[in-house]
Amino acid sequence: MFATLIVILVFTQEPKRILLVLTYALLVEGGLALATGGVVASFSPTIGKMRESVFHSEPWDAKRLKEAERQARIWIVTGTVLFLFGLLVSAL
Repeated sequence: MFATLIVILVFTQEPKRILLVLTYALLVEGGLALATGGVVASFSPTIGKMRESVFHSEPWDAKRLKEAERQARIWIVTGTVLFLFGLLVSAL
């Protein structure tokens, strides 16, 4: 979030335009994080089974599923925070 703000400040000089671009960037970043978290949560078992058969890796089990769900939860919470912050900035 702060890296996005710094990049926007470097390339934009108008205050109104900074808020507009920052709002769009935060909403897009939040949406992408939410989508990534959903994909990780939804397709983890499928991807694990494919990796098992193609690369002959260790079998997919409940422990690995819990770990994938924990990673997905982090992505989803991050996406939600970015999205809500984008809405807050857009209200300014």
